[in-house]
Amino acid sequence: MIGTIRRLFTSPRFAKTWLPIGLTIVALGVLNYGLYFRLAPKTVKAIPSVELPFTDVFESGDRSAWTDLGGSWQIVDNTLVQTSPTGYDLGTAVNVKIAETQPYQVTVSMKKLSDTLGGGLLLNMQETGRRQQSIMTRFNVDAGALYLIYGYYDATSGFVGQGSTKLDIPTDFTDWIKLSAQVGTDKYQLAVNDKIAAADIPLQFKGGGVGLITSVSSVAFDNYTLQAWSGDTSPAVQQSAQPTSVAEVSAPTAVPVAIGNKPRLADHFDQTGNAEGVWLPISGTWVFDNTEYVQKDTNGFDLTSVYYDPLQSTFRLAVQFRHLQGTGGGVLFNMPARDSKNGAHMVRYVADGLSWGYFDSTGVFQGQGYANTALPETASHILEVTSDGVNYAIHLDGALIVEGVKLMSSGGYFGLTTSQSSVAFKSVEVFDAGTVPTSNVQPTATSNTAVELSVSSGQWTTKEGVITQNDAASVDSITGVGVSAETFRASAEISLPDLPDAGGGLLFYMSERDNPALGYMVRLGQGGKELFWGTYDAQRVFVGAGSIPLDVTTDKPIKLEIGVHRDSYDIYVNGKMLVNQLPFNDSKGAGLSVQRSGWLGLISFRGPVQFTNLQLTLGGE
Repeated sequence: MIGTIRRLFTSPRFAKTWLPIGLTIVALGVLNYGLYFRLAPKTVKAIPSVELPFTDVFESGDRSAWTDLGGSWQIVDNTLVQTSPTGYDLGTAVNVKIAETQPYQVTVSMKKLSDTLGGGLLLNMQETGRRQQSIMTRFNVDAGALYLIYGYYDATSGFVGQGSTKLDIPTDFTDWIKLSAQVGTDKYQLAVNDKIAAADIPLQFKGGGVGLITSVSSVAFDNYTLQAWSGDTSPAVQQSAQPTSVAEVSAPTAVPVAIGNKPRLADHFDQTGNAEGVWLPISGTWVFDNTEYVQKDTNGFDLTSVYYDPLQSTFRLAVQFRHLQGTGGGVLFNMPARDSKNGAHMVRYVADGLSWGYFDSTGVFQGQGYANTALPETASHILEVTSDGVNYAIHLDGALIVEGVKLMSSGGYFGLTTSQSSVAFKSVEVFDAGTVPTSNVQPTATSNTAVELSVSSGQWTTKEGVITQNDAASVDSITGVGVSAETFRASAEISLPDLPDAGGGLLFYMSERDNPALGYMVRLGQGGKELFWGTYDAQRVFVGAGSIPLDVTTDKPIKLEIGVHRDSYDIYVNGKMLVNQLPFNDSKGAGLSVQRSGWLGLISFRGPVQFTNLQLTLGGE
C-alpha cells in the first residue's frame, strides 16, 4: 500500500497534472478565506449614548459613557481625575446629543489637585470628540484671584472670551467647588456654589454635546448631573453646603460692598439724605422714592444731580444703582464746579459696555477708555472709582475694569448721572484713601504722529501717521514707541512687502525703550503666512515659544493685536483671537523674562514694512 502511494506521488503524470491542480485549489481556498475575513463587515463596539437625565458619581469605574479629547482621565477614589497639570484645554465629553430646542442644566463638583484650579465645563459641543465650535466655562487664577471665565471655541479652536467674574473664593481653597450651567435656546447662565456668577450670556452654538475640561491643572470631578431644564432663570440651582461665596454680578445686592474703613460720607437716601441742599439736580427729573434716588427722564443725555460736599484728592467712591429703563447710569467726579459737568470725569454704562473719560472745558466728552461688559439689565450693580490724585481705577461689582487712568481734573465735586435711561440709586459711600497703580501711558488711542521712536536697529521714519521701516536686510529691525505699560491692549495694521520671508510685529515688556532684552515678541512671518511668538533673553537672543500658520489676505494691511493681562497674554489677527492665555516665562530658565511691565516697540523683517493705526489702551485683568 505504501509503495503504491509512493509510486502515485512520484509518477510524471501526478507532477504534471494533479499537483498543479491541487496547489491551485489550496491557493484559491486560502485567498477566499483571507478575503472573507479582510473584507467582510466587522462588528464595531458601539459607544453607549446616554439619555437625559444622566448622573455619574464615578463609583463603578465604568467610563464607557465618556469620550476623551485629551489629557489623562482616570477614576481614582470614586472621582474622575484629569492627572496632567501642564496641558491646555484637556477635555472629556459625555456621549450625548442634546437637541437645539432642549434647555438643559449640567452640574459638577470639582477640587484642585495641583497648584492651581483650571477645571470647568464644555457646553453645546457641535462634535463630541472635538472642542471646536463649543462653549467653555472654567475657573482661572489671575493676579492672585480666582475668576470664572466663559466664552467659546471657534471653528479653528481659537477661544473667544465672552466675559469673566471675579470670585470671593481664595486661590488656595482645596475643598469642593460646585459649578453649574443652565443652558437655554439662545442664552445661558452660570452659577458657582448655587449663586449666579454670570447671566444672559448669548449662545454662539445651539444643542450638541457636553463635557469637562481642564487647563494647566490637575482636577478631581464628582457628582456630575445632566438633566432637562425648565428655563427658569432664578438663581437657585440646587442647595449646596459648600462654605464659599461668590461675587454676584447679575443678582441684586442688598448693601454696598465693604470697601475698608468707615466711609467719610454715606447716603442711603433715607430721610437724612432727603434734606434740602444735599443733592443739587442740574438736569433731569430727580425724586426720592422709598429709600432710592431716582432719575425718571429717559430722553436726555448727561442728566445729573451733584452732592454738596467736594471730594478730597484721594478717595474711593462706591455707588449702588439699578436701571429701571434704558442703559446709561453712572457717576461724575472731580467736577470743578458744582453746577456744571465741564471739566468733570465720567464713568457710566453705554449700550454695550462701560465707558469712561472726561468733559473738556466746553463740555465735549473726551473718551479715555471702554470695556465690553454684560448689560446691567434691571439688577443692582456697584460702580467704584478710586483716585490717588494722579490716576484713577474703576471696579464694577468688585471686578477690576481698568487702572492707571490719568486724571485730567485733580479734584472737585461728584454727582450721579444718566443718559437716555431711568435709574434708581440706592446708596453712595465715599472713603478718603485711594491707591491706584501708576502707569506711563494713559488709556487712550495712541496716534502714530505722536509716537516717539527710539530706534535700536533699522531705518525707521514717521510721516503722515505711517511708521515705516525701510531697511530690506534679512534681519530684525527694532524701535521703541516711547511708552511703557503693565496691562493693556495694543494693535497695529501692518503692510508687508511682497517677499516670501517678510514680517512685522509688536514688542512689549522690553527692559529699555530701545532694548528688547527680557521682552516679548509677537510677529507675522513668511510674508504674512505665519504667526509666531516668544521671548528675548538678557543677551537679546530670541527664544521662540510657538507658532501657527495664517490664512489671511496679504495684499492689504494685516491687523495684529495683543491683549496683555497680569499672568498671560492673547493674540488677535484681523480682530479674531487665535491664541489665548499664553503664560509668561517666569520659570523657563535663566536669563528669560520675569517682567510684568516695560516698554513697547515695533519689529520689522525685510523692509519696507509699514505700521498704521497704532492703538494702545491701558487696562485689563
